[in-house]
Amino acid sequence: ESFEVYSYNAIPCFNAVFIDKEGENGYAFISPYIHNTSGNATQGLEFSKKGNPDLYKQYQKSVESLLLASKKIN
Repeated sequence: ESFEVYSYNAIPCFNAVFIDKEGENGYAFISPYIHNTSGNATQGLEFSKKGNPDLYKQYQKSVESLLLASKKIN
């Protein structure tokens, strides 16, 4: 188990949670940040690497590029 926190210099437009990100059974939960809408009222996306590989790769690539430009907080 691991939990990592990063700091970056960008305005976030979504949050992402990946489970088994590199594994073949990867799963993603994506929630957009919508102005003037509370988090629990915002509908998110939930998909697997197997079920929607193109969308999974798109978000995985986006998160990885943010991480490359960020600083890990210990």
